Amino acid sequence: MSIVATEAAEFLEDFDRFACAAWSVVCPQPMVYELPQAAITTHLQAVVDGSLPIDTLVINVPPGSSKSLLSNVIWPAWLWARDPSCTVIAVSHTAALVNRFSAKFRLLIKSEWFQLRWPYVQLSKDTASKLSMRTTALGERIGVSAGGSITGSHADVIIVDDLVDAKDSNNTPAILARNEWHEEVLMSRWKNENHKLEVCIAQRLHESDLPAVLMARGATALVMPAMGPGTSTPVWMDPREGDELLAPKRLSKATLRSKQQTLGSAGYSAQYMQDPIPQSGGIVKPEWLAHEWSGVLPDGSHTYIVADTSHGENSDNDPTGLLVVSKHGASLRIIDYRTGVWDFPEQVAQLESAIKQYQPTCVYVEAAASGRSIVQTLRLRIPYIVGVPPHGPKETRLRAITPYLESGAVMLPEGAPWVPVFRKEVISFPRAIHDECVDVLSLACSRLLSDAPATGEVQASAVDALLAGLM
Repeated sequence: MSIVATEAAEFLEDFDRFACAAWSVVCPQPMVYELPQAAITTHLQAVVDGSLPIDTLVINVPPGSSKSLLSNVIWPAWLWARDPSCTVIAVSHTAALVNRFSAKFRLLIKSEWFQLRWPYVQLSKDTASKLSMRTTALGERIGVSAGGSITGSHADVIIVDDLVDAKDSNNTPAILARNEWHEEVLMSRWKNENHKLEVCIAQRLHESDLPAVLMARGATALVMPAMGPGTSTPVWMDPREGDELLAPKRLSKATLRSKQQTLGSAGYSAQYMQDPIPQSGGIVKPEWLAHEWSGVLPDGSHTYIVADTSHGENSDNDPTGLLVVSKHGASLRIIDYRTGVWDFPEQVAQLESAIKQYQPTCVYVEAAASGRSIVQTLRLRIPYIVGVPPHGPKETRLRAITPYLESGAVMLPEGAPWVPVFRKEVISFPRAIHDECVDVLSLACSRLLSDAPATGEVQASAVDALLAGLM
């Protein structure tokens, strides 16, 4: 056996060696080999070897980790070298990226380096498309942009390389629409339902992005923040401790500081730390919602109910939120929060039930969508129900009440089971899947605290004293 033939056989058993050797064919810059590249090649090998619990792999890495070249260009070529009848569907979020990666893949397959070692991998003469190509053994690599049509195509392997552009990280409807396309369209394109390999490689951009969906389903997840340590998997253990860098050559501390300044804490946390909800919070900081109350309400308190109802025809996936609060001077004590995906009759029934239980002074309903109809339905029986039109975007409304939150004027009930979810949704905005908590909290503060000064940094222990002085 010749040296080239021996080398070719060894490459087929070791994707890492194959990737390092093939790199110069598709990229003019030398390969920078650090932890991300080692981890990515190890896991792509494991997918083929069957070393993972299920045949779905999620890899979350920062930008600049060679993820697209390794997973979307070089790995499919390795799969063809092992089996030229293999069919791969490769997804990227834009048509321009699909074109770029398809062109690089074709360059690799037709290169002298590749053909010298695996001459049996030949493109069919009728392969004219730049996006999709077929071998004489009837294997295919089909390039498709997210949301695009793939009617008639079926795959052994599906690669999802960034289903969503980073600029859409705050666009929850767009992210959910891409998830729906993945579930309803892409996942119907398997050749064999009993043998399907999927790799999703991306940055974490949103609490409900595709990596989150796949991880909830049990996918192996390799999560690699720019400063470690990251997760371990059945085939990998992150060797870092403390705040060790993932890629000191490509992502130095100075580079990361620059990225953080450019992207802000939320963008940096999502793209570089693989945490779509930064520990420091988004618009609302975690410490602002750390103030709690317990026991009985102060004398002279008045109770109010604030409601954000679902959008009628979209109520199948749009929850309603009901917030019960007590106002005492310049403070709000939240008493209860209820939420659910309710149709119109159930929305009315839930609101009436809360009114009967808490006997509020006034009921405020966001007068949008079904909210207007609810106000009209209940006004004869409940004259103190008020429809409040929303003013401005949700983010603007939330920012307007941050002085009240920062000062500790809003307190959550100690030990209430719904508080952790409520707190997380507010802190996560705008990257949470739902925002009912934000809507009702913004409405409650804007209606009930707008005349009360609530600015400046206040220690939690001094909140009550400050508010008492304002009464």
